[in-house]
Amino acid sequence: RWCLSLAMLVLLVAAANGQRSIVLKSGRIHTASHPGHSSLSSQWRRLHQIHSTAKSAHVELSHTTLAPFLVELRTPVRHDDMRTLNAWLQQVDQSSHVVNLIPDNAFLVLATEEAINAIKSLSIVLWVGVLEPSMKIDPSVKQFIAGESSLGARSLQIRLIGSPSDIQSAPFSHGVGDVLTQQVQSREGLHAQLSVGANGKLIWKYDARAMTVAQVRAVLSVFSESLFVQWIEPWHEGVFLNRAATSLLQAGSPTSPDLLTPVWDAGLTGRGQVIGLADTGIDYGHCLLHDVNQRVQLNRTMTYHRKLASYRLTKDFPPGDAMLGHGTHVAASIVGSKTDKEEDNPLVRKYKGMAPDAKLAFAQLVDPREPTFIVPENITDILEQARVDSARVFCQTWGNKNSYTYDALAHDIDAYAYDHPGFLIVVAAGNDGEKGEGTVMSPATAKNVLAVGSVENMASLQMQYYNGLRETEMVDAIKDICVPSKFNDRKFCDLLDQDAPCDARACTITPRDICNIKELKEELFCPSDRLLARYARISVVSSFSSHGLTGDNRIKPDVLAVGDIVMSARSGGQLGALQCSEDFDNQYNTNRSIAGMSGTSHAAGFVAGMAALVRQYFTEGRYYWNNTRVQFDPPAALVKAVLVNSGQDVIYLLNSHRDTHPLPEGIEKFRFQGFGRVQLAATLALNNIAADSRPMLYVDSFSYLSDANVTAVKYCMRAYQPIKVTLVWTDPPAPLQATTTLVNDLDLTLFSSDGQTLYGNRDHGHDDANTVEQVSAPAGSYAIIVSAARVLQTQKFAIVISGKNFTETKCEDVQGCPNNCNGMGSCVNNICEGCGTGARQPDCGSIDDGSALATPPPFMLIGAVAGGFFAITFVVAAVACYRYRARRPKRLSVTSGYQLVPN
Repeated sequence: RWCLSLAMLVLLVAAANGQRSIVLKSGRIHTASHPGHSSLSSQWRRLHQIHSTAKSAHVELSHTTLAPFLVELRTPVRHDDMRTLNAWLQQVDQSSHVVNLIPDNAFLVLATEEAINAIKSLSIVLWVGVLEPSMKIDPSVKQFIAGESSLGARSLQIRLIGSPSDIQSAPFSHGVGDVLTQQVQSREGLHAQLSVGANGKLIWKYDARAMTVAQVRAVLSVFSESLFVQWIEPWHEGVFLNRAATSLLQAGSPTSPDLLTPVWDAGLTGRGQVIGLADTGIDYGHCLLHDVNQRVQLNRTMTYHRKLASYRLTKDFPPGDAMLGHGTHVAASIVGSKTDKEEDNPLVRKYKGMAPDAKLAFAQLVDPREPTFIVPENITDILEQARVDSARVFCQTWGNKNSYTYDALAHDIDAYAYDHPGFLIVVAAGNDGEKGEGTVMSPATAKNVLAVGSVENMASLQMQYYNGLRETEMVDAIKDICVPSKFNDRKFCDLLDQDAPCDARACTITPRDICNIKELKEELFCPSDRLLARYARISVVSSFSSHGLTGDNRIKPDVLAVGDIVMSARSGGQLGALQCSEDFDNQYNTNRSIAGMSGTSHAAGFVAGMAALVRQYFTEGRYYWNNTRVQFDPPAALVKAVLVNSGQDVIYLLNSHRDTHPLPEGIEKFRFQGFGRVQLAATLALNNIAADSRPMLYVDSFSYLSDANVTAVKYCMRAYQPIKVTLVWTDPPAPLQATTTLVNDLDLTLFSSDGQTLYGNRDHGHDDANTVEQVSAPAGSYAIIVSAARVLQTQKFAIVISGKNFTETKCEDVQGCPNNCNGMGSCVNNICEGCGTGARQPDCGSIDDGSALATPPPFMLIGAVAGGFFAITFVVAAVACYRYRARRPKRLSVTSGYQLVPN
């Protein structure tokens, strides 16, 4: 019995220790076997000895009394854990503090030895250890050092750790740079020249031809051992990633010749809005962007220019854009329009940007004489300058080449968005879709941005014809759409036009029918053609549009917009040399003034323009609820929520061979389309749309959840037709070491009066990865609950509810609680309270109760491995006990004289 008890004890101890770990990008720390507490003093002495001789000419680095630590908790992090740790740390030392959460069970802490010793005895703390050098290096850098792969970059960035004031201080960064340079040079044969960036960042540009891998490894060893260094990763090379688009994204129906623009027709044209853009440059002499009455004044704000609020140069180069420049094209897609006098020309309307009455706060990134793009070292400086120049929406059209992770660029943009909650950053998702899934490019991997992928539409083929596409290319393009094996089924015919019977000829055109390009044009591309008009409503994910999910199973891109063959302004390469001619729209001369470009950059430009229209909707007081007009400056989370809520499902995906495949059904679509193609009129309540077609809209961006006592907010609605509900919040940035990026975890749950429970983004179970959650629900009465699974501080959020017919109702009309609180806690006003440890509101469900999209999360994999280990341990212990029993003497009896004899 005692032997079996021992085996069971071993099993329980192994089970407890097997699940103890902290998961970082650089690897898993098995804290049960890691020295941690026992070696703190020796690690501390070693770290401080490294810095004892290095000095800085710029600043006295008192930071050497602090060091970075990892603190593992006994349970997943709860609402008040960060406040508790900070309180204990600062009782001992005011400069010690929690830096960030390492989801889901640890914190990164910067503290003195005395302060860290003070929290070791707290009941919530399981383990404490120094942030070791190996934990500070990105896996791709480790693989390079090990000779397993090339680095793919010629520079490395070193992210520093310190107090918030230190990180924002240029002298601090210069001082650390001095110290690191001295330490490198103290080793024979090594040198490193560091440049200083913003937000605690140093850049090391090394010459791979002049340094061996061993020397690079030695330099990195110096960097990673520094008390001041938090993270090292590659500094990637940057890459820059319309006619019918403006209608498709407003109304979802780019039928020709009457392009439907209900949002413009309602007066939402971007008036009073400024959009930030950083790109190659702008040919502001182009007729869609010029102002004949105002001269462009560089590096200062402009009040009266009709298109530019500012034009700033990021380096010492002349203004302008190269021939066929990217920046000019995107700029006109956002705000382009001709002058009031020229607006009389109906052809001009077709090339308007999405927000034709808005202005740009522009930053030029590239010298037009040598158009080579290098990622700006201080992206937050560019964002801040745009904000100072009155922009509240920013269009990011470039990304980190070959970086598909939550890297330092994504982190910095998340941090800026969190610190400036009124500033929405719209980012191109990337053009690597042909490489497969998981190819969304940083910084579109950031949580708080609106990441935009690309869709195609048939109207682009019409423009290809008019721009002189070769006949063979035209035939191939039509084959992709009309080959019977792909589109001759009844389902596709019904999709073409649900209000009309199937047109047999539209579904059975074969390559043999394409014998005369003139007849083809008349049949498929005339303005009155039914097939073009109907098929253009059906968008297709572009082959190049990057696919999700992210590495931590978040949904990216968020939305899609037209990005294939976008017709917009063509830069002439010289300022003022190109003005649009009288034959502006002539099918034979459009190449003089207009060019077609493709990419998610252009899709992002359209969505940035739409974000300005959404802001105008709220700032001008066009939002009504219960007959009350509400006028306010919307936070970025609300603007993002409206755009996401307007998303329409996409049906097909184009591959690299131009073959079209149906998207998977259900939530698997998230990988390719996010929340769908933006169609603004599907969410905004516009007075110029007939009442029976106009959506109703309810929004709230003033509520919040906190780590103190507000853990759930409820809305009760009676929907007479289906409704869509979208929740968005702006989350704190995740630490660069973390594999999971969600810090504050909110949940969207709908509980119906008939007992049904609907979860955000999932068929069942709560989403614990995304900052955007959405539910589409049939008619019925609902308690719509926003609850906090984990909130470290006060967290504001935005919620959008839209549908054809719904009203607020009394919450008493929706009886009960979701899932009857799963047998835990008590039901109070439709919300479960007192759920207990390991459960979450609003239904007292498990913290981890299902993932329809993700691969098994790390803790499940740990459990599986640990379970096998437990079983092996148990078997080994049992066998050992059996063998011991077989070898030991028989049970002893006591006789007279205490003689021991076998029984």
